[in-house]
Amino acid sequence: MNILFVYTRELAQSPVKPLTDLEAIQFGISYISSVLKNAGHNTRLLVMTRSSDFQVIDNYLERWPAQLVCFTSVASEFAFVVSIAKHIKNIHPGIYRLAGGPHVSLNAADEMFDVFDSLCIGEGEQATLELAGQLGRGKKPSDIPNLWIKTDSGIQKNPTVPFIQNLDEVPYPDRGMWDEWIDFDRSPMRPSLLIGRGCPFECSYCCNHALKGLADGKYVRLRSPENIAGEIKDVLEKYKKVREFYFEVETLGIDLNWVREFCEKLRELNANRQNPISFGANLRVCPPVVKNVDGFMDDLKRSNFRFLHIGLESGSERVRSEVLRRHYTNDDFLKVVSAAKSHGFQVILFNLIGLPNETVADFRMTVEANRQANPDWYYLSIFFPYPGTDIYNLCAQLKAIPQNILSTDKERVKARMDFPTFSRSRIQKAFICFDYYVFRGKKPLDWLADRVLDKYRMIYSGRERLFILWFILCDFLLPSRSLGPGYQESHLYGMVLCKYIKNQLLLFSDFFSLLLRFRPTARVSKETPLVAAAGRPLQVDLLEEYIKRTWEFFGTCGKGGRPWKIAIYGAGSHTAWLCNIVSKAKLTASPTIVAILDDNPQPERKFWGMSPVKPEEFDPETVDGILLSSDVFAEKMRSKLHLLYENKCIYLNIYENLPPGPYPKGN
Repeated sequence: MNILFVYTRELAQSPVKPLTDLEAIQFGISYISSVLKNAGHNTRLLVMTRSSDFQVIDNYLERWPAQLVCFTSVASEFAFVVSIAKHIKNIHPGIYRLAGGPHVSLNAADEMFDVFDSLCIGEGEQATLELAGQLGRGKKPSDIPNLWIKTDSGIQKNPTVPFIQNLDEVPYPDRGMWDEWIDFDRSPMRPSLLIGRGCPFECSYCCNHALKGLADGKYVRLRSPENIAGEIKDVLEKYKKVREFYFEVETLGIDLNWVREFCEKLRELNANRQNPISFGANLRVCPPVVKNVDGFMDDLKRSNFRFLHIGLESGSERVRSEVLRRHYTNDDFLKVVSAAKSHGFQVILFNLIGLPNETVADFRMTVEANRQANPDWYYLSIFFPYPGTDIYNLCAQLKAIPQNILSTDKERVKARMDFPTFSRSRIQKAFICFDYYVFRGKKPLDWLADRVLDKYRMIYSGRERLFILWFILCDFLLPSRSLGPGYQESHLYGMVLCKYIKNQLLLFSDFFSLLLRFRPTARVSKETPLVAAAGRPLQVDLLEEYIKRTWEFFGTCGKGGRPWKIAIYGAGSHTAWLCNIVSKAKLTASPTIVAILDDNPQPERKFWGMSPVKPEEFDPETVDGILLSSDVFAEKMRSKLHLLYENKCIYLNIYENLPPGPYPKGN
């Protein structure tokens, strides 16, 4: 039977190719897909972003009818997942809908059956396989371990089976299902590889301490080094450009004897390679690693590890111990970082701010720990309370959880929690200025100001420019947002304000230059557009300037700054107008036009010296994107091409963020 997996992602480069990295695949559904394929079922993947048109779902199901749709979700994606499931229920009521993932496993509730037919609790490989088997035999699903099932007599809450103990028995994850959603031209070609399941630690903010109570059996399990080496070889065979792997594991230091065997296997794998593969992984600061840190790092170095992700989280030992349940000292942390750097590893730190009971003084300790460690880079997240975790319950006791928390966008970069000891506005400023606090005096101020300004634009995207300027001024001037007297913010914000204002003046300069060219006619009625002396509407000049700037962008947005190769869909008046504008303009860069596509091509009409051809005669994989040449029918054109080409390229609508057309155009 046909089984469709739906994966959602808030941050994506585009709805068509949302992923730029092989590292971004979701392992849960990838393993389940492999199990299903081994049993003879057919599986496909649909990746949905916040800007995806739900018509894509209908088009997909029309081309590839599925009897079962499987969803996975973390807490912050659940509301979006529910909206997709509702759409499928309303438009395609005959399709069975299964939901799983950490949020469903930890927060399963009867009301979820308003949109789902079954819920998966815990590991889903065998449960989904049994469900597909029963559906394929025409049987109403029932009595499947790890599933809550909606039946005619009510909700059947089946018990869970023990965790899978021998992970080597599970087939390698289905990576091919992700290929159509990854922009390989922009990918660093560094796949992630899951080397174990479970975590021995009890961090309050992580779901592991809750997930391990869902079933019996050993929760922390590692694959054999031989099995992992086999998957590495399998990936290298499929993806020839791969030169590095990221090992996905809660911490590489779980079992030091296993690590030694694993490193030996990696050395064997690289022994006969002309260009050895390099590796990276997560590392938790824990007593075995601290005690044997030099030997541990020696093993990693000999097996060609290149980088380590090390979790600091908070630089305050009190917050780590009392709030996060992470028990190590700052001296232990710095010892591990120092050993990693002395062995030549790139060190990337994980930091978490905005925690319950965290103070501004605790935040400053996090900054200081980062400054002492001097990482090559870091990841910074604002704390988000995931339902089902112990720290979520703590926040509920503090009455700090806002309403509709699960509808939050930008969950780890926008401050939502407001604590008496660390206000929401201070948390947000701490996130924005973290680069400056950590790297001031170590990196150029101009670079730090750019980083800070990028954070303002990212967090407040969609706001009016004056609002962003207001936020910048408030963070700089208000004493209530100060994070420390020694941070010398006047130097930073002076440069940030200069850069922001200069940028806005440049944006408006073209508009003002058009106004200077503009002279109104003697008589203008309410129905007559404001026009220049030559009789051209002002909107025409503005639109043409926008088109020219966009065209120049297409001329430089390829890899290494090269022009994009594009095809143009549409051979009518809009394309003629477009060709006329960009051909006459003195542009600094232009895209490479490969073909003109049209449903009813007329060979006598030529654009850029080319006659149009039918889309069916064109290979979309020869271009970076296809421009939808219309200011009215672009979305219909996108749907037509998507039916024909699916996700083989990017579809470009240059009016995507503008009000609906048509727009006035000059002769």
